[in-house]
Amino acid sequence: MTRRFRAALCGYYGFGNLGDELLAAALVSAFEKTGIPVEEVAILSSDPERTFRETGIRAAARWNPAEVFSLLRESETLLLGGGGLFQDTTSVRSCAYYWGVVRLAKAAGAVPWCCAQSVGPFRSAAGSLLARNALGQCVSC
Repeated sequence: MTRRFRAALCGYYGFGNLGDELLAAALVSAFEKTGIPVEEVAILSSDPERTFRETGIRAAARWNPAEVFSLLRESETLLLGGGGLFQDTTSVRSCAYYWGVVRLAKAAGAVPWCCAQSVGPFRSAAGSLLARNALGQCVSC
């Protein structure tokens, strides 16, 4: 099956956090330097319209499981890009969300990759277990 996107980026994108938006831009730039054009990259975002408007990159609504799964079916890889995605200092929901995206990627046939992640801190056994399980299914870079 030919897939439309070489990579789908997943992180804390579209929330207006400058650091995370710069991480996404750096990853897209790295893709371009390796010969992957912007048109073959997509981003999971909390604000897909704004992400597209500001970057020109196709974005999908990160909170819509059907839209995420559809995008992942069109993608060769899922890249969990940069930052501290796996932590539960604010809530275990963060770990559960990214674990779920990795599971959706596997079900959609997209290879999950993990890049430049800090892991933790964890306040719960559930957060630690979800992170270990998700990261154990990823190729690291």
